[in-house]
Amino acid sequence: MLQPTHSFKVRGAFSALTQLTAKQKKRGVVTASGGNHGLAVAYAATTLAIPATVYLPESATDIKLAAIRRFGPEMVVHGSSWTRPTRWQ
Repeated sequence: MLQPTHSFKVRGAFSALTQLTAKQKKRGVVTASGGNHGLAVAYAATTLAIPATVYLPESATDIKLAAIRRFGPEMVVHGSSWTRPTRWQ
């Protein structure tokens, strides 16, 4: 499958993760995403055996959460909006 996450964002995730040093890869990566970017990072990190944490808003859909979860990253669901930090609401 050319787009295993059904999004073009996989190319960018792999590009970024393959440029990490060995020390950075061991430490892992963190991303914040409403869905497709987090899914791409989770997929790339799993494929490259890099620990990953994906932060998602409470508004993320169940389908997106399940899709990200299947790649095994740590997931943190917090906050209701991407437009403003939670502390401002």
